[in-house]
Amino acid sequence: MRDLNFEEVQEVNGGDWDWGAIGTGVALIGLGVAIVATAGLATVPIGLAGAATAGEIIVAGAALGAAGAGGVAIGSGMQEE
Repeated sequence: MRDLNFEEVQEVNGGDWDWGAIGTGVALIGLGVAIVATAGLATVPIGLAGAATAGEIIVAGAALGAAGAGGVAIGSGMQEE
């Protein structure tokens, strides 16, 4: 048996990743997917109408924003310092 230094403990522990930020990012991506999955149920699909209504554009923007913020959160959680 020997004592481990801080760097060795971090390797065993999973590294310096910020798991809180990664979890937040995954949740935000899930939120974006949920918005897209449920938003179009009461409206005409974009493909059938040929053009998106203003509400569909806003919903799509919110979903993309949530997913993008999730990606940023995951990336910052995995960033080497």
